[in-house]
Amino acid sequence: MRTFDLMWSGIDERVIDIVYRIEQVEEDALRSTWRETAAIHEDTPSAAQLEQPERSFSDGSEAGPIQPIRNSGQKVGRNDPCPCGSGKKYKNCCARSASASAG
Repeated sequence: MRTFDLMWSGIDERVIDIVYRIEQVEEDALRSTWRETAAIHEDTPSAAQLEQPERSFSDGSEAGPIQPIRNSGQKVGRNDPCPCGSGKKYKNCCARSASASAG
């Protein structure tokens, strides 16, 4: 019980210390702060003003259909010899580094 009472007395002292440190602020100073803040916010553009028209292509031509990216090299199987020439299977050589960099 003694520890609990010590805790409460410590809390009481802290609260009293905080209450005595509170300063009274003049209402006029507080109002002027709010006016300055409102003036600053009025100067900023709205979201509608910030919208920019869609960008056109630099050469003026229209975009055609999107072409898929195709792999140009041959497909290497997991158990095939590695194309780097190490003599190891692809899954034990370059496939590990390829899978680590992919995700």
